[in-house]
Amino acid sequence: MLFDENPQYILAETHNGKLARSKVYPNDVLMNIVGPPLGKFTLVTDEFEEWNINQAIAIFRAKERILPRFLLHALMQPKVLEPFIGQAVGIRQQNLSLEQCRNLQFPLPSLEEQKSFVEFAEQLDKLFREQSASGQRKKQTTLLLVSAHSSGLHTDFHQLNQIASG
Repeated sequence: MLFDENPQYILAETHNGKLARSKVYPNDVLMNIVGPPLGKFTLVTDEFEEWNINQAIAIFRAKERILPRFLLHALMQPKVLEPFIGQAVGIRQQNLSLEQCRNLQFPLPSLEEQKSFVEFAEQLDKLFREQSASGQRKKQTTLLLVSAHSSGLHTDFHQLNQIASG
C-alpha cells in the first residue's frame, strides 16, 4: 500500500453519506486532474472493498467490454494522453474538468487484443523496473509500444527485449 506511513481514514457515515459520490472500487482507474502532477494514473487495488478520493482525482470505471488494465495502459499512451493534457487550463495550476474526462475517446479493440496489449505493456513495465536502461532505450521502447498499439496491437517481444537490454 502506498499510504503505509500515514494512513487517513474517514467515518463510515461520512464515506456512505456526504462523500458517497467519491467512492472508488478495486480496478477503477484514477487520474490526477489537478497538477502538477497532472495526468498521473493508478489502478485501485483490492486491499479494501471501497476507497474514497478527493476532488482532484477523476475515476475511469471499466465496463463489460473493456479490461481495467487495458483502460489504465490505454489512457497512459502518448497518443491519448498528450492531446488530452493539452486541454488543461489554469494559470498557476493546470486543471482538467470531469466533463473533459467523460468526453475522452480512444480506440477500443476486441477483448483478445486488449489482453495482448496489457501483456505487452506489463512486460514493458517489468523491463523498466528490472533494468536501469538509458533514457534513449526507454524512449525507443515507448515508441515501440505506441507503434504496436496504433498498428493493431501486434507485438514483437523479441524486438522489445533487444531494445530494452541494449
